[in-house]
Order: sequence, then structure tokens, then C-alpha cells
Amino acid sequence: MPLVVQDQTDAYFFKLERIWRFYPEHFADALQVQGAWIIPDDKQLHRKLLHWFSAEQWGMAELVDIARRWQAAEPDNEDAHYYLCKQRLLCGEGESLLADLCDFWQRYPSTQADDLLLGWCRQHRPDFFPLAVMAVEARCMADAEYVPGESARTRLLWADILHSGRLSPLGRSFVDSLFYKRKAMAWANSRLSTQGEPETPLLDLYRTAEQVVLEAFPKEKPFFRLLIRLEEGQACPLEALITQALSSKIAMKPGDIRDKKELAEELRLAAEKEEKKLSSEAKTEAPRQAESGGVMKIMKIVGLIALIVCALNRFFHFF
Repeated sequence: MPLVVQDQTDAYFFKLERIWRFYPEHFADALQVQGAWIIPDDKQLHRKLLHWFSAEQWGMAELVDIARRWQAAEPDNEDAHYYLCKQRLLCGEGESLLADLCDFWQRYPSTQADDLLLGWCRQHRPDFFPLAVMAVEARCMADAEYVPGESARTRLLWADILHSGRLSPLGRSFVDSLFYKRKAMAWANSRLSTQGEPETPLLDLYRTAEQVVLEAFPKEKPFFRLLIRLEEGQACPLEALITQALSSKIAMKPGDIRDKKELAEELRLAAEKEEKKLSSEAKTEAPRQAESGGVMKIMKIVGLIALIVCALNRFFHFF
């Protein structure tokens, strides 16, 4: 790099740092003044850039690479892990970020980790957002006497996502029921119990979470199914994180453990039956396809013969 360019680059970043320290309200404007950037190979500068851009909520692909190299060099450095997750989130990364994000949230409890997790859910899985809020609340509220869903922050975040228009009808029903029906509604009358939705992990999470908030302490199939998925490694990182948070508020008795084992065996047998059914259908379908293919070949041959006969008839017609 020519000496003049080096001096200009150093002067520019020196000015940026000065603006950040003394005039932070003008920092975003200062970043936009410069055209193409030359970023020197300077670790200290790299970390300043990560801090500046992350604070301004700006994502840059080059900073993702810088943060990834930093974490590779220092795998136990919390800042390196945070800036890598933050920049990947700001650059719009979706499902491929989830496992690393959940790992960071569990390893480094902090409001920054909470904001990353909730920000990702809001962007990519809004229906999981109310549940993630409960997981955050369960970790922050260490007092065993607290009532889930009653903290001011939780209710503010629920209200925000409820009025954002991003929740599905099922998600709105979940938040709505906890806001307006908490004191008067028993679990038997819950709208979530009569949704007519297919049995999915998300519905099981909603049902279990609502029972926890209603202080019903669930010991039914939805909760057991979640535990079975967690134990068998079938739950995605976000589902696992939320299930663990919910289960921390539920006391399992010997009878519950027995019921869960029976359900696990029932689900295993049902899965084996379904697998055999699919295998049998595949074996039945294969001969049908082969037979169908044979019929098509015969039809093609007959059609070809008919064309040849027709052509010969026309040929002999001239003589």
C-alpha cells in the first residue's frame, strides 16, 4: 500500500474514533461519508470496527470474517463469540445461525445474549418469540416465588409482538389468552386446547407454556412429548432451550416419569408402524411403476407400427 494511502487511512480511522468518543450522534453520518474502505491488518482496529458497527446495528460481511477469525483464535472469548453472532444476525443470517446463537445464550448469560436471541426470533420465527421471552424471563427471575409471565418486561414484549402483526392466529391466541383471560380462565376452557391444530412441537410448547403461566403445572401428553423429543435429540436448538426453561418450573413425580416412559414406548411403536407402512407402500408402488412403464413401452411400439403401416399405405397408393 502506498505511504500516502496508509497515512490517509490512519487519519480517517483516527477521526472516526474521535467522533465515536466525543460526538457519537454524528458517527453514523461519518461512516457514510467515506467511499471504498481499506481496512489495515490491525487487530485492535478490527475490534473497534466490530464494536462500532454492532452498536450502530450495521452488518458487514467483512466483519463477519474478522469476527470468525477472532473466535477461531480465542474460542473461549465471550466478546469474539458475541460479535460473530451479532454481525451474522445483522447480515440477515437465518437458520444456520440458530445453533450458535442458542449456544452463546446458554454459555454467556447476559442482556446482550437475550437481545440476540429475541432479535433472531422476531426476524425468523416470530411464533417462537413469546416462548423465547418466557425462557429469558425464567433465567432472569431467579426467585422461586415469581409467577411466570408476570414480569413487566415480559408483558411489554408480548404486547409488542402481539400488535406487530407478525404472529400466526395460534400465536395471537396464545398471547391474547395470557393477557386477557389469565385470572378467569381454567386450562379446560383455554382456546389453545380447542384450536383444532395438528399436533406439532410448537403447539405442544404453547400448551405447556400456557399451563405454566396459569400455574396449572402440566403433566400431560404435550409436555411429555416435548421431554421425549429433548431426550432423543429430535428438538431443534430453540425448542430444546424453551423446553428446558419450561421444565424448570415443573416438578416431575414418579407417576409422571412412568407415564412419560409409557408415552415414549407408544410413540416408538407408532413410528415403527408408520415406517413399515411406508416401506410396504414403496414396495407395492415399485411393481406398479414397472408395470406402468411396460404398458407405456408396448403402447409406443404399437403406435410406431401404426405409423409405419400408414406410411406404407400412402406409399403404395401412388402405384
